[in-house]
Amino acid sequence: ADGDRPGAAPAAGMFVHPDAVGGGSEIDLHNCLMGLLGALDLEDGDTGIALLHVYHYVCAEDLPLSPRTWRPLLLAALTCAVEAAVGHSKEAEAAKLRLQRNVAHWWSSPFSDRALEAFTSRPSFQPAALG
Repeated sequence: ADGDRPGAAPAAGMFVHPDAVGGGSEIDLHNCLMGLLGALDLEDGDTGIALLHVYHYVCAEDLPLSPRTWRPLLLAALTCAVEAAVGHSKEAEAAKLRLQRNVAHWWSSPFSDRALEAFTSRPSFQPAALG
């Protein structure tokens, strides 16, 4: 499969839950992102930094963005953005835990962990690109 080649985009299956049904309108994205940002419970400045990183991460051309993958991709990008905003800290760990609890009903921790690994293992992923 293309996702198995070095430098290839990650397989879309890493970001698709069997129960995913789609969505992805502008209002869906807005509502989901606002809920996830709120769940982080970071200071306003840190939330702004995280938001800039999320935008940078999800605009990557190698992501398999579709109506069935946008939520997990957004979650992976936001998880990475937390560390970009507040570093490797207790605050980051607490924010990521709040985030995971917020999405546990649609994206369990095992799915999230595998998707995050696929997201950050991409050759094009640059965690400090805005640093």
